[in-house]
Amino acid sequence: EYNKKSRDALFEAKKSNFFSLMGLSDEGILARYYLCLSFERLIWFIPVLEKDIKGKPGAIYWKNGECFYWSIAHTENYVASMFWEYTCGIDIAEYDERDISLLSSHKETEYSLLWSRNWKNFYLLWTAKEALIKKCGTSLEDMARIHLISKNETWYSFEFAHKTHTIYTKFDLPIIISYTI
Repeated sequence: EYNKKSRDALFEAKKSNFFSLMGLSDEGILARYYLCLSFERLIWFIPVLEKDIKGKPGAIYWKNGECFYWSIAHTENYVASMFWEYTCGIDIAEYDERDISLLSSHKETEYSLLWSRNWKNFYLLWTAKEALIKKCGTSLEDMARIHLISKNETWYSFEFAHKTHTIYTKFDLPIIISYTI
């Protein structure tokens, strides 16, 4: 949660040379900073966080040619980050009721798999699809091409580009986090 401790971390992040600050919001800076700290704590290595020409996070190369992939997400009040040995994606959203027309952003068949059209399911679908977009390195324009096809108690299956992808979601008011590896 974005609080005084996070403001102190933001100050430290801006002083660090972990990444370029150009064009980043405070939340984006914090997400990158916490990701770098996680790397440092887990494998005693501070990565260089770069994106490719399409804006997709690039690989982080480590000893012996090993590499990790990373993804970040943020809202006004929360940040989330992850890294994995394969491409990955994460998204976070703060649960909030908005303009009712947004509920039509997803297909009725997807809502029926989730039992109803409501804000919780809207955010579940949105964050899951955005996490997949981040993993695949595509854009929000592809969201309409991603379809929920099944669900389990702990994961959801989505079809995109003729492949099935598994998305994990944690819904804990006031936020929802979705990620895929």
